[in-house]
Amino acid sequence: MLYNFLIFLPVAICVFWVAILSQMASRISAYHTLTALLVVLAAYLFTDSCYAASVGVSYGLLAQVGLLAQLVGPCVPPLMWIYLYRLRSHDHIPSAHLLWLVFSAMLFGSGFSLMMVAGPEAIQTFIEHLYTKGFDETLRYRNTTVYSYYIVTVIAFRVVLGAELLFYGIKILLLMHRENLRPRHLGKFFNGGSTRVLEIQVFLIILLALLQVSKMFLFRDLLVEHPWIPALFALILSTVLYLFFHVSLFSARERISLREVHSAFRFNFNPETKDEFVEEIMADLVEEAEEEALMRIKDKIGHNLNVEEWQHPTTAVEPPKSLANNIFSAVAKSWEDDSLLSRFENMMLHEQAFLEPGLTLIDVAERLHSNKTYVSRLVNNTYNLAFPDLINTLRVDYAEQYIVAHRDAKQAEIATACGFISASSFNNTFKKVTGMTPKIWLATFDHQSGVNAGAAEADSNTET
Repeated sequence: MLYNFLIFLPVAICVFWVAILSQMASRISAYHTLTALLVVLAAYLFTDSCYAASVGVSYGLLAQVGLLAQLVGPCVPPLMWIYLYRLRSHDHIPSAHLLWLVFSAMLFGSGFSLMMVAGPEAIQTFIEHLYTKGFDETLRYRNTTVYSYYIVTVIAFRVVLGAELLFYGIKILLLMHRENLRPRHLGKFFNGGSTRVLEIQVFLIILLALLQVSKMFLFRDLLVEHPWIPALFALILSTVLYLFFHVSLFSARERISLREVHSAFRFNFNPETKDEFVEEIMADLVEEAEEEALMRIKDKIGHNLNVEEWQHPTTAVEPPKSLANNIFSAVAKSWEDDSLLSRFENMMLHEQAFLEPGLTLIDVAERLHSNKTYVSRLVNNTYNLAFPDLINTLRVDYAEQYIVAHRDAKQAEIATACGFISASSFNNTFKKVTGMTPKIWLATFDHQSGVNAGAAEADSNTET
């Protein structure tokens, strides 16, 4: 009983996610592709599970599910690739991506025709001999319609599926090279950073393919003698499938973090953690929302909440205090004008070298005609900051000035102007340095500026 439960567990996982995605992901552009993939995958895994099940599966049913495997099996790799195609923000699917689906119809049509010619009873008897006496039994059926059925449903099917896996495996490797997808990037994901959804899904698909290929090439006698092997495969496959479709909830986004994966079911909290959880949700939504959407939300809830902090102050707003000036002014001015420290500060304050994307310690050391070890030690001892932390702090400081001066700028524009390699890198670094997202920081800054301006006006009226 437990064995059959584990064998059919991957099918149950697919059925479960058909229901979940219909409720939670029906609006994303990849929804129909995911649904088709789930249905086809569930059907294929059902056929695979029937062959591995120990009880309750007749040879007549095996003949029927064999035909079903011909229909749905070759559809799985193309649908996986179409889903990855959708993740890269491609709305139109070229017809070439659907050509492989023709093989499904050909295999199914050939297998069904041969079964009708040979007779279902003959096919059932053949499958029974195949399972009880081994593959050597197929030699008895040479030059018969039954043997042709075996060639189509077993040999040709494996050749087509293997060719598809090889073809799409090469395409995925090319995609990994083109999109700079590396396994080491997943380390950032597990350490709390954000990772591209495409990157996570590619590696999960590779893992799924490796599991299936490994099982296909295992000897049947080994699987029969050691039933825990297919059960273990089914358990691992179920885990990977669950992770794959759980991450697919975020198909509309470019990047996600481990914290966001854990909060996919957003209302999974208890009264003790409700405030903290809702605050995180609101911060995420505010960060993702466009300015127009935020203003419409403000109009809807303005009569219930004090939303003065959402409004830009009518009086002139002073720029935020420069964190960079505080860092450098805190250092005693006792060095010579041509000293290494003086030249380093000139490079950062006046030349603004920190705005160059990808600036490294080696680059700075070469410009200062020094070595990276000495420059690194100098930065650590002088500012109590590691070189990357100092550069990020200077970039965030510049970003604060830029955000106040360019309120309508998009995050990608701000990131480029401030030396970050991407909008997500800018957002993560800004939040790490300031403790809040750029939009929340700007709202807080405007609110504080309005309060300070109101206090100054009140003092002026009092003196008058």
